Amino acid sequence: MQRLNTRPFPARTFRLRMMITCRCCYSGVTWSGSTLRLSSGRITVALDGPVYARELVQIVVDWPAKMEGTCLGLWLNGEVVKARGRVAVIRIRNRYEFHTRARHTLKEVA
Repeated sequence: MQRLNTRPFPARTFRLRMMITCRCCYSGVTWSGSTLRLSSGRITVALDGPVYARELVQIVVDWPAKMEGTCLGLWLNGEVVKARGRVAVIRIRNRYEFHTRARHTLKEVA
């Protein structure tokens, strides 16, 4: 008999601490914080302000690798599936991509 995977995260989850900026797509509220866990389908973050379930968010992760000496940012779109205080689990939607980090912020791009 095959066991069902009852873990809330996929088997390949990485405990990585990276700085992030998170923006709510509806209200435009922006938070800072850090990643706690990262997988191909979900990201757990700790933020400096409260976030609520079912909010659509855009996240920029300060990626540690560089491309030709330029810092990279991992841009993600997702939906908050679980929130407890300032910690949130976000399901990554179908879009994520790397950008070189320039001097602009999420507010200026949106």
